[in-house]
Amino acid sequence: MGNIDKQAAKGAVEGYLGRSKSIFNESLLDIAEQKIVDLRSDKGFSFPTNEGMRKITKRPEIEKLDKDPSLSKLREIIRTTIDGVQNLKKGGLYVGVNAFHHGHLAYLSKSEAILAVDMNELVPYGFAFIVGLTAGAKDPESFKKQVSLLTTSPEKLRDFFEDTELGRTALVQSDADEAQFARKRLLTGLLSTLEEFNPKIHGQRKIPPVFCNDTDAYNYFRTLIVQDKVAGGIAKLQGKKLLGAIASAMDSFELALPQLNTLYVSSCFDPRFAGPKSRLKFLDDLRMKGFDNIQIVESFLNSGWIIYDVE
Repeated sequence: MGNIDKQAAKGAVEGYLGRSKSIFNESLLDIAEQKIVDLRSDKGFSFPTNEGMRKITKRPEIEKLDKDPSLSKLREIIRTTIDGVQNLKKGGLYVGVNAFHHGHLAYLSKSEAILAVDMNELVPYGFAFIVGLTAGAKDPESFKKQVSLLTTSPEKLRDFFEDTELGRTALVQSDADEAQFARKRLLTGLLSTLEEFNPKIHGQRKIPPVFCNDTDAYNYFRTLIVQDKVAGGIAKLQGKKLLGAIASAMDSFELALPQLNTLYVSSCFDPRFAGPKSRLKFLDDLRMKGFDNIQIVESFLNSGWIIYDVE
């Protein structure tokens, strides 16, 4: 398992914040480092003490963020909808923060970390667009080019989604001040709610740090989110259409994403969108296609993830 040095933890935090000036001090990095070590050992997750969290959250920068109404909303979402951790055999640790009335499909390679938050200010992509994009990627190079468009040209995405009422600007790897500040709000909100969240009450699940335990991921964080709620309802996918879009995208994953090892689909489209019979049929179809390692991880709000290992 081994220890994670402080520089690696610091690099991960600063990398996720867009290499902007970190709002975190050494005390927080110590806690982050210990969380990583605990998660990679047999000890399990250890919560920081109340006193330790108070010392961190009383810093002026964080006190200022505490007054931000968007952060309050984010914290409330985290408190009530955070799901647990799955340590898959090849994929590392991932966290899903899921507003239970929306659907997500997120994908990642084994050297990437994923953080999904269903909130208009933080969700970067509209569902129909990203599903169509991944389904259209017929080889690894075309997929990389398409993802590159998402991560390097947020202004194009912003114009596209705003003009068509499909969403908000992309935040992934954007150097814009708004994007960096949103990432700070996001990470600060997650860390500051760790002590308040009681896993014995909420589904008996542990809360991970915002890190992947794959060493290749410490300096590389990417958020790729898909949401089914599309502003204006122009391209909203429901029921069979939603499942069909996901299934169609899945058909190209093995070819388009050779490094893909884990795929998450939120189960919150059941029963709101598809219903239990449709979901069971969908899962059976996936198994028939060779996705044998399927798990449904239900959270206390019935908004868990369907998880399966492609490798």
